[in-house]
Amino acid sequence: MRASTKRMISFSISFMLIIGSVLIYAFLVVPTYDDIQRARGDLVSKTKIYNDQKRVFDKIKSLNDAYKGNGTLQDAVSLALPNETFISQILGNIEGLASLNNRMSILSAQTEILPFRANASWPFYIKNIGTVKLALQMRGTYGDFKKFISQIENNYRIMDIKQMEMRSDQNDKTRTAFVYGLTIYAYYQNVAKSAASNK
Repeated sequence: MRASTKRMISFSISFMLIIGSVLIYAFLVVPTYDDIQRARGDLVSKTKIYNDQKRVFDKIKSLNDAYKGNGTLQDAVSLALPNETFISQILGNIEGLASLNNRMSILSAQTEILPFRANASWPFYIKNIGTVKLALQMRGTYGDFKKFISQIENNYRIMDIKQMEMRSDQNDKTRTAFVYGLTIYAYYQNVAKSAASNK
C-alpha cells in the first residue's frame, strides 16, 4: 500500500473520530450537563426554601414555648396585643421578617398612631383598642414578597395588611424585582379601664 493511501486512510479515520466526538458531545454530553445544572438549581432553590421555612418554624416554636412559659393567658395575649404602642417592636418585627427573605429590602417606613376605637356600650373590662399605622415601601422579588406576607400573617403581634400596591422596579435590569407599597395596622390595648373614657 502506498504511503499517500495510508495517509489518506489515517486522515479519514481521524476526521471521523473528531466528527464522532463532536456529535457525542453535542447530543449526549451537553443535554446531560444542562439536566445536571437544572437539578442543581432545583436543589439550591428547594434547600433555600426549606431553610427559610425552618427559620420561620423555629421562630414560631420559640414563641409558642414563650407562651407556654407564661403563667397566665393575659401574659400571652399581651405579647399579641400589648398595652403600649411599642413602635420599635413593630419595626423590628417587620425588619426581621424582611431579612428572612434575602432579596427583600425596606426602602422607607412611616408610622402614625391612630385614634382609639371606643364604644360606650362595651363593658368596663374591655379596653380601648389602639392602632399603629405603618406605611412601608419595599423592594424584592414576587416570590419573596409572598413569603413575607405569609410571615406577617403568622407573626405573634397582631397585624392586618390594609392596603397593598405593586409596581415594576425601574432600576432593576433583570425585570425580576418589584416595588411594593404596604399599609399595615398593628394593634395595642389602652391601659384605661373604661372603654368609654377615650372616644
